[in-house]
Amino acid sequence: MNTLPLPLPSTLQDISFMVGTWHGRGAEGWVEEIWGQPTGSNLTAIFRHHLDGKVIRFELVALNDEKGFVEATVRFFNGDLSDPAGQREPCRFFLHELSENSMSLFTDDLSEGAYVKYQRDGDTLRSVMTIGEPCGEQFTFKFHPAPKNSHDLSYF
Repeated sequence: MNTLPLPLPSTLQDISFMVGTWHGRGAEGWVEEIWGQPTGSNLTAIFRHHLDGKVIRFELVALNDEKGFVEATVRFFNGDLSDPAGQREPCRFFLHELSENSMSLFTDDLSEGAYVKYQRDGDTLRSVMTIGEPCGEQFTFKFHPAPKNSHDLSYF
């Protein structure tokens, strides 16, 4: 039986390096993440995954630090905003690792468990999500700040 890490005492200010609009590529298509500024004890983020000119997946994220640690409630949607198979309820992720420019979150709400790690290095943000432990399937994305004209996607 795997032992899950405990949530790390933290605040939304601890993850403020994430704030901004990020564009990048993954194995399939391009992605966009938008991380808003913390407002009180709340922060909202959006993830869009595009393939062949269409949005194929959305994630809406509501983060808060009201319990003394960062908790992210994530809702997954297909591109048409329908529920993915077996994912009718939101997942809760908890911050469990933190440094000046990186963070890791975990959840046991998915059947196999999942970890996601973000690492910022200047204007590059990397995200690696591992579903299933200890050697599960990995999804890796590399992001850069969105251009001023975010409708210009020619750099992809």
